[in-house]
Amino acid sequence: PTLGRKLDFAELPSSYEAFLATRSGQFRRQIQKRVRQLEAAGRFQIDRLSGEELVLAVPEWQSIVARSWQGQDGKAPGGNTASDWHLHQALTRNGYLWLARLDNQPIAALRMLEDRKAAYVHTMHFDQALSAHAPGLVLFDAMMRDACARKVPKVDFNGTSEFFSRWATG
Repeated sequence: PTLGRKLDFAELPSSYEAFLATRSGQFRRQIQKRVRQLEAAGRFQIDRLSGEELVLAVPEWQSIVARSWQGQDGKAPGGNTASDWHLHQALTRNGYLWLARLDNQPIAALRMLEDRKAAYVHTMHFDQALSAHAPGLVLFDAMMRDACARKVPKVDFNGTSEFFSRWATG
């Protein structure tokens, strides 16, 4: 067998601080800068939702997808089609939905599926109007912090991109 595609991933050490120590100083400063920007822009919060909370948050998630670049492109993976939402509904009992809000308005969503071996990126979306604040970066940072705290051994990014390569250990 041969691999069909290579996927970026991060094997997680015992703490988030240990993971961050493997990243560049510029990378760490960018995260801190973007968190400060979002906090200065209004009441910023991030929630990790599962089970019934995740089900109830689907409309907010859909609103973010509609404002993301993927939601504008009917052929984009993780887009905004009826088939996409049917799959999302079928998977609501697995993993977490990370939801970022600014002044109680949803601005970014990160859907993670999990098993005992890893957490897997399912979809990532953010409101394009807030791209200068990098809400996706800040949300991803929160997810990685939580994964380390919960001793998740690996985060599979389910793809390759410049964004993922900055987080990847392999």
